[in-house]
Amino acid sequence: MFFVRRRWAVRVITETGLPIKSAIATLLIDLIIWAAKQNEASARSVGQRLPKAESILLAAVGLHRNPTIARRLQRDIDLTDKEAHQALDATRTGARIVARAYGFDRLVALDDAR
Repeated sequence: MFFVRRRWAVRVITETGLPIKSAIATLLIDLIIWAAKQNEASARSVGQRLPKAESILLAAVGLHRNPTIARRLQRDIDLTDKEAHQALDATRTGARIVARAYGFDRLVALDDAR
């Protein structure tokens, strides 16, 4: 299948309520995909395979922990600090909703444990 990561990232952003064609949604989708690729590379380096759907959901859930991502939203989209963190929190919530809807309950439990 083509663009698996992008489809999953769009599902997450759709749950946030952001207009999917907005600049912030586009940047968040790109950042989620970038982080997912980093997660997949880390898993490969230790001999593990991380499915694309799970890597996207893990990346989306974890974006709010990365201060560089918030600064990038502020710089590229001209958001305030509060708006950037609200967008990242909404992304985390959207990822949790998608994870539950598609049966990734372990992922939600992992996020709860953090």
